[in-house]
Amino acid sequence: MQSGAVLIVDAYGAGAWLADALHRRGWRCAHVTTPESRYVAAIEHRTEASSGTFVAGFDHSPGDLEAVLRWARDQGVLHVVPGSEPGVELADRLAERLGLPGNGTALSGARRDKALMKRVMERAGLPAPRTLAVRAVQEAVAFWRDVLDEAPAVVKPLRSAGCCGVTFCETEADIREACGRILGVPDVYGQPGDLALVQRFVEGRLFEICTVSVGGVHEVVMVVETVKHGTVYDFMRMLHRDELDGVSPAVRAGLRALEAFGVREGAAHVEILWDGRSEPVFVEIGARLIGGLQPPLCRAVLGTSQVDRLVDAICEPEGFRAEPRPRGGSLFGRTVMLRSDCAGLAGASLDGVRAFLGRLPTTRRVRLHVEEGEPIEVTHNLDSSPGVVDLVGSSRADVARDHAAIRAHEHGGAWRRALSSGASGLG
Repeated sequence: MQSGAVLIVDAYGAGAWLADALHRRGWRCAHVTTPESRYVAAIEHRTEASSGTFVAGFDHSPGDLEAVLRWARDQGVLHVVPGSEPGVELADRLAERLGLPGNGTALSGARRDKALMKRVMERAGLPAPRTLAVRAVQEAVAFWRDVLDEAPAVVKPLRSAGCCGVTFCETEADIREACGRILGVPDVYGQPGDLALVQRFVEGRLFEICTVSVGGVHEVVMVVETVKHGTVYDFMRMLHRDELDGVSPAVRAGLRALEAFGVREGAAHVEILWDGRSEPVFVEIGARLIGGLQPPLCRAVLGTSQVDRLVDAICEPEGFRAEPRPRGGSLFGRTVMLRSDCAGLAGASLDGVRAFLGRLPTTRRVRLHVEEGEPIEVTHNLDSSPGVVDLVGSSRADVARDHAAIRAHEHGGAWRRALSSGASGLG
């Protein structure tokens, strides 16, 4: 097994787990942060690498790219990896400049920008929802009325994560309001909102095809189903091994998207909508590790994780052998996103929420994103969720029972009771 140095760009969320795992395998990791990283660090709820993981750090700006390249050459860096969404493009640039394995820069923007993504989809003939990038509210209304025939639509920023800035629309007023929140307003990464994306709403189950690639050979590490109600996340789960044959069309569609977007190296996840009858529909691609499902849960269910397989690919690229079919769980596991129906400052009763969640029979881990004295928001997307619970069980029914118990506890006023006295505000 070789060891060496690796650059990780914006190592937050899943990227923090990657940095820690590489450090444990004896690799020297340097952290490069982009100007957008201060936003993604907040979205990822302060999930950062352990102290001492990095041997160097660089706050990247356009003027100091050469300093990063000089350090990388001096240290013999062998890989450049994006740790989270904003790091994708810079990781591509650095890898290309250093002559290291990567996905190149020709389609780098399209792997992040949803308007550019749309063009690649069209050229590749990937089935996708009818979409238009607009600069003005009236342009959006005309597209919704004349092209989408006033069907339900989704309005979203060109770059986003966790449904930040995404709105489901059924009326002209919805379209106008949603575009008004995007156009001319900085997005979740602090970038100007020059364009908004208007997209036909498509019914179907949302699958995320999670892969690791070496030299253009792709391994499907896991298939994840994400369940949302509007922009509010309910849960994410890894498919059980008995379910994999039934979703093979969605898996094939995901692999086709990897080829269309030039993904040859590293981790990726492709979002596919499929109703089980018609052709799967491509939604978007992330040329990075999936967020939301942490490695300990994945290991408990699958025996490995996307982070673990990416580490294998980095540490032993010559010996990396892609599994011929997706992995499925031998157990049943899901991450449940907690939902608050009220707003205010968290009080000491927050411990009661934590204790209740910890007592559920299938609870593997409880991660609250708020502490006493910090604000709790009304949950409207992934960023505003007050926490998550990882559930693992030997039967689907056991996990579903505890999931239902969580929702019943919330509906019974759990978050209202967790607020400091007099600090509540109804959402």
